[in-house]
Amino acid sequence: MKWLETYFKKKDIKLKAWKFKDPNGRWHTITNHQTIEIILACTSEEEQQEIETVLRRIDFEGGDIDHFLEHLAKGIVLETSRTIEQIDMTNRLKLKEYKKEVTG
Repeated sequence: MKWLETYFKKKDIKLKAWKFKDPNGRWHTITNHQTIEIILACTSEEEQQEIETVLRRIDFEGGDIDHFLEHLAKGIVLETSRTIEQIDMTNRLKLKEYKKEVTG
């Protein structure tokens, strides 16, 4: 089992939710538990090592893990909103192309 998986299983992290506003003015809610799931499922080995280093330091210094998870959650929300925006733009272009094909 990877270090991060073991770490998060051993910690008793109480559920917290945060709201962030994306650059388009839309609000997004994400929990610390969702953030952990995303970290474990969607980050590279290198990113996980960086996260591990920070968590070890936070733990050693008695810091607040949720503060770090909130920071990561905000990045996840911003990156996700950019991806959604790009997909929306692509879909709008495809729709315009389709309408041209259909109407001649």
